[in-house]
Amino acid sequence: MLRKIKLIASAFLVLILFISSINNYIGNTELTIQADGIGYYDYLPATFIYHDLYRLNTEVNSNTSNRVAKLKGIYVKTENGSLVNKYAVGTALLQMPFFLAVYLTEQAQPETQAGYTLPYQKSVFYAALFYLFLSLIFLHLLLETYAISSWVIFISQLLLVLATSLTHYANVEASFSHVYSLFAITAFLYFARQFFILREANLFLWSSFFFGLILILRPVNILILAALPFIAGSFENIKEGLIYLYRRYAIAGMGVCIVLLFGAFLSLIWYVQCEQFILNTYNNEEGFYFLNPQIWNILFSYKKGLFIYAPILFIAFFTLIIWFKKKQYFTLLTWLGFFIFLTYILSSWWSWFYGCSYGLRAYIDFYALFFIPIAILVQSSTNWLRLGIIVFGLASVYLNLVQTYQYKEYILHWIDMDQTSYWKVFGETDRKYKGILWKRSYDLNTFELSKELPLHFNEKQDKAITFTSSQIPNFEKVSLIEISLQSNFRKASDMLVFVKLKSLADTNYYYEYHVPLIHFIDKAEGEFNTIQTGRYFYEIPFAPEQKPSNIEVIVKDKSELDSLNHMTIKFYYKHS
Repeated sequence: MLRKIKLIASAFLVLILFISSINNYIGNTELTIQADGIGYYDYLPATFIYHDLYRLNTEVNSNTSNRVAKLKGIYVKTENGSLVNKYAVGTALLQMPFFLAVYLTEQAQPETQAGYTLPYQKSVFYAALFYLFLSLIFLHLLLETYAISSWVIFISQLLLVLATSLTHYANVEASFSHVYSLFAITAFLYFARQFFILREANLFLWSSFFFGLILILRPVNILILAALPFIAGSFENIKEGLIYLYRRYAIAGMGVCIVLLFGAFLSLIWYVQCEQFILNTYNNEEGFYFLNPQIWNILFSYKKGLFIYAPILFIAFFTLIIWFKKKQYFTLLTWLGFFIFLTYILSSWWSWFYGCSYGLRAYIDFYALFFIPIAILVQSSTNWLRLGIIVFGLASVYLNLVQTYQYKEYILHWIDMDQTSYWKVFGETDRKYKGILWKRSYDLNTFELSKELPLHFNEKQDKAITFTSSQIPNFEKVSLIEISLQSNFRKASDMLVFVKLKSLADTNYYYEYHVPLIHFIDKAEGEFNTIQTGRYFYEIPFAPEQKPSNIEVIVKDKSELDSLNHMTIKFYYKHS
């Protein structure tokens, strides 16, 4: 009983700390079903609300066609012209109890919103919390098989949740498959290891069950089979396990049938959608390029590198020294071999950075295999080394929370990070950095310059310069305003540059946008606290009924320390 209390209490405490970090620092989000997560989740509204899971061309009505067609990148056409969900069904299956809790109690919503209103968004967050909790439970059980102390297990659980990109994918993008796959893989590893140690039928059947779940969550994760030698612990354990299954072929057959039932369910879902049992839902370009693996990039690049955005995971490699000194060569080689194999496969994917994402999300599913050696290292280290690891772990927690916040608040870019950009905003959480790396560039060859005018600001702050639209040729066509200036771009500056458009007909502002001065700096080459020329483009609405207008440029919160010279404003319109 005491063991069970410790087991639940440890996971529950980590979950409380995770929720506290969200509520008090990272921030909550109302939108958890987004991007790829829509694909994983949409099986549920398609089945229970829209009744369009069966979407052969002859059966789909126009409303269904329009709804599905809007989910670009989620649904793809098969050879027979039918639309099929690109993503596997397993995540939706695990989310279903939470979805039904809302579906059976929520009042009907307009068809365009049904299944995606705030209660459904929250249900996905609670689903992610639940499976995160189960992941922690199974990680605890798994680490116990390595004779890891309870306090080390707690530290490992804490680092898993707060020092890795799991923090983000159990919160903002909770609809993605990663938390659910982490749960399934961690449970599979636990039961598989127990089977190789104890060789009991129920352990093999449970491992078969979770392997089948892994298959329908994310089919590529069958790669976890390559970790079985490490999990078994020795060649002798593998041999004895296989002999056990050979002698009890009925048990082995039942395990195979369990896996096949999961595979059949996945095939059935495909058949319902497009009358095909076997399907590759990715196009020819979206595949593996095994002759061009991006191993360095996937591990160390500033774009998405695993050890850049989750440095705590690198600690696992120091355990290899312990295994080598103890002559545990089988353990060393099987863990390292799996890591190399996994990295080779993941880095060969056509989009090795896995799209717009925080960190290298493809590794999340396999995090348990990193925290086994991390826990072993903490357990077997001297007091001083153990203290150093814990301090590094806490520093990694801080870094991860900051970077998770930065990603959520558009300070880190979701796909265009590089070394310059990373260090430009490193550790910065002030609101003025929001969007600084998202600055758009324009091909001015596609625009006509309408007018260029000088801007002179002499007063300290809140100074406005006003033009009338009559001063700007073809103003009714203008869609882009560029302000350029020379400044020292102080990192501490709070200066804002406003552009406002006010209709002369009704004196109402119909456009107002402002950016901090530091956003004018060149995002690739510019450096803070350096005299240089910068510029920013303001996209304005095309609303001729609200013109003629006054154009106001306002500089606010300018300090005496902020230099501001050679300031001009240019008006552009698109070529006819």
